[in-house]
Amino acid sequence: MAVDPVEALLERRAARYARPGAPVLTTVVEYAAFGRGSGHYALPLVSLREVRPLRHLARVPGASPVVAGVFQFRGELLSAHDLAAWLGTGPGARAEWVLVVEHAGARLGLLADTLAGIERLGASEWSAVPVTLGERGACFRGVLGGQRLLLEPERLFSTPAFFRAF
Repeated sequence: MAVDPVEALLERRAARYARPGAPVLTTVVEYAAFGRGSGHYALPLVSLREVRPLRHLARVPGASPVVAGVFQFRGELLSAHDLAAWLGTGPGARAEWVLVVEHAGARLGLLADTLAGIERLGASEWSAVPVTLGERGACFRGVLGGQRLLLEPERLFSTPAFFRAF
């Protein structure tokens, strides 16, 4: 059987111009990484409005332990939520920072002991939320690097037990 010269030419051209496998496109998102108590968390930067030192936190009598108090943010009172209390690991030391989170026009603060910086991660770099978190896992999208819980702002604001003080 004879080799078709046109077919051979096309194969040589294809081999010459072939590129290595096209990279798989993954969405890369930037996260603010922080810690509270013994937990490590990540928050998508698109939902982060500001990080500020926590100067004063006014306690709210009768409020849920998750809502540690309220603070002033640009002329508005925001509730400060404690992820350590939410997950039942108990509050850590006095929080040094508050991260102001915004979703659909609503804002709240998340308490933080430490700020770890900004991380860029693709969707393939996180795993499922541990089943052991039960209902409390509803506020998270997944686990980054096996240790950092990835917050889902929409779920933070739509989970009544987390969002409401009473």
